Amino acid sequence: MKIDTTGLSSFIPESEIFQWLEKTKNPEPERVREVIQKSLNKNRLDPEEMAILINAEDPALVEEIFEGARELKQRIYGNRIVLFAPLYIGNECINNCQYCGFRCTNKEVSRKTLTMPELDREIEALVKRGHKRLILVYGEHPQYAAQFIHDTVMEVYKQKHGNGEIRRVNINAAPLDIEGFKLVKSAGIGTYQIFQETYHQETYKQMHPSGPKSSFLWRLHGLDRAQQAGIDDVGIGALMGLFDWRFETMALLYHTIHLEEKFNVGPHTISFPRIEPAIGTAMCDRPPHEVSDYDFKRLVAILRLAVPYTGLILTCRESVELRNEIIQFGVSQIDAGSLNCATKSSSSAFRRLMPDQTSESAPIRRKMRNRIRRASLSSTMAVRSIRSSASCAKPTSFPASAPDATGSAAPASISWNSPFPVS
Repeated sequence: MKIDTTGLSSFIPESEIFQWLEKTKNPEPERVREVIQKSLNKNRLDPEEMAILINAEDPALVEEIFEGARELKQRIYGNRIVLFAPLYIGNECINNCQYCGFRCTNKEVSRKTLTMPELDREIEALVKRGHKRLILVYGEHPQYAAQFIHDTVMEVYKQKHGNGEIRRVNINAAPLDIEGFKLVKSAGIGTYQIFQETYHQETYKQMHPSGPKSSFLWRLHGLDRAQQAGIDDVGIGALMGLFDWRFETMALLYHTIHLEEKFNVGPHTISFPRIEPAIGTAMCDRPPHEVSDYDFKRLVAILRLAVPYTGLILTCRESVELRNEIIQFGVSQIDAGSLNCATKSSSSAFRRLMPDQTSESAPIRRKMRNRIRRASLSSTMAVRSIRSSASCAKPTSFPASAPDATGSAAPASISWNSPFPVS
């Protein structure tokens, strides 16, 4: 596949974003309430209106934003939520993303690509736990070309275990060319996710020094090519912590507007994972623009108000307490399964993705296992809450909401910053 950015330019107006963030400082309370009401009327916000919400820093106004997001979620989604299980196909990668444990220069991570028999065992384990929706995650590597993605998706759909089967397979993988997207589409995929990671070009350049992912424009226009190939179900996202969350949140809205204006359909989902510790990746211990829990709650609530009908994905890299709170602000999809399910069931194949248990890596592994346990508990708590309010027979049979009828998300329980940045 040849990377060709001839004629491409960025549709993220950096100067305009900074201007709106500066111009709307210290907004009048009444103006903030007008913006919230527009959202409650189920209208997408424009960039100036999002900037107003971002700059509403008075605690009383922030609480009004939180309450508006809670009310909007109830009006559109009710107590329904989509569950999905992420599954890594492989972590080979030729990129050198500075925040990612899967980067090609990291010698501390073990490399593994599932064989088809291993993939079959993973699917059997997930189906037996009742899962119906998956997202398959791939590194960016010649081994994971469009044909390979197509074949692994077809292999998943072939699996039948009792009355169970995977009914929808979403993809988080590298940007393809149009012909590649057409081939993957022919396998019957659901959502195709490409995360820009950061929309700030100078930061992007610093974080992606080599590999095909170093091309900002090729990645930025990846979902345009997907749309041109007939995939109208796409997901966008940013890795929070690489640059100022205010800028990234605004840029996600501009990307949404771009897709709406060019293809008459916005993204199916938006994801916003925060940087977590990554194996052999010191910068992740102190992210350049770390996002506090308070600001994280703010950005989720603001995104919900800005794009009422777009699915918001929250992954289990967040704590149980924070996850359960943020779900109320408008999250419509969460992961339930993740590494916890895969390792218990098909043991060795998936576990070999983990680094060797040396004395140096053991503390990291313990931290990972604790995070996985918290993620499992979080999913259980969320499921219990939804079951009690929605009277569902079992988690995997939850009805999807009308505007967000499918599931897709990042396997963020693995603290490598790869779910979403692996591609």
